Amino acid sequence: MISRVLAKEYLKTLKRNTYSILEDQGVFRTDFEIEINKEYIPSVYDRTMSRLNTRAQAEIMLTNLVQSVMQSFSIAHEQAQENEKLRQIKAAEDKIKEREERIRLKKEREEEKRKEEERRRIEDLKSNYLDSANKISRCYL
Repeated sequence: MISRVLAKEYLKTLKRNTYSILEDQGVFRTDFEIEINKEYIPSVYDRTMSRLNTRAQAEIMLTNLVQSVMQSFSIAHEQAQENEKLRQIKAAEDKIKEREERIRLKKEREEEKRKEEERRRIEDLKSNYLDSANKISRCYL
């Protein structure tokens, strides 16, 4: 009797373990489960992977587009900065030319003024000389 009880106890644990192992291996699956695992699940996986691949490609394209736009904005910004530098340089050059022109005109006016003063001085000298000569010639006459 004791051996019978021991055998039952041992087989009870073995039966549960065996049943779990066979169930995990798929021995007790129904035809419906087999058909779902064979036909439906692979197609779901395929469609899901296709959608994920499409989404990944779309993300890559979007990333490339954003990078392209950012690069074009960067180039446009650099060109605008360069144009601003050139404009500032030209404005500085124009200012220098304007200053040089004012200096040149001022020198010309000063030169004209000096020449005019020289002419007047010469005319005054001539007139003084002629007056002196006339006085001398009157004395001799």
